[in-house]
Amino acid sequence: MSAKLALRQLSSLQQSKEQPKEIVKTIKKKRRQHKKQQNKAQQQHEKQTTTYQQNLEYYKATQTASQASVELMSKLLGQQPPQEDDSDLDFDL
Repeated sequence: MSAKLALRQLSSLQQSKEQPKEIVKTIKKKRRQHKKQQNKAQQQHEKQTTTYQQNLEYYKATQTASQASVELMSKLLGQQPPQEDDSDLDFDL
């Protein structure tokens, strides 16, 4: 009986020595994974921000171009009144 008890105690002692090493390995592994996830999330955020900024700049540029086009057409139409042929409406009284 005492031999079995001694083996259990020895086994328990070995496990207790190995367990902190495993815990440290697990903690380090989780830290690395967390850091990778943070880096990936940061890169994705930067990419989305860059894409958003580019889309916003494109939208502003197209809006500006559209507005300029409308203003130009308004000026052109405003400077040239419609050309109507009124010659058939002239009556000699």
